[in-house]
Amino acid sequence: MVEIAYENFAVLFFVLTGCGSLAEREVTVIDGNSTVTLTTRERLPILILAEVGITPQPIDRVLVNGVPQRLKEEINTIGKIQLELRRAVKMKSSRQMASGEYLHPR
Repeated sequence: MVEIAYENFAVLFFVLTGCGSLAEREVTVIDGNSTVTLTTRERLPILILAEVGITPQPIDRVLVNGVPQRLKEEINTIGKIQLELRRAVKMKSSRQMASGEYLHPR
């Protein structure tokens, strides 16, 4: 009887603590002047961006709660998430020695 109660408690604890990656959480996505808030189970920035219809370029950068993170790296932060996409921009150098176009993440 005690063993059954313990198993039920273990299952209930697992469900209440979020079931690992199945736990939904609120994510605010910022892309330039556009902001979207969603609830998702996704943990990879690239998949969260895809959920809101954003396709980042390979040189774009993402910040998770202000900290740089790779697009395909799992978010391990607990609670609400702010995901900010920093898009690469073309820059031209006016120096004669190093003129040309460069891609530079903002």
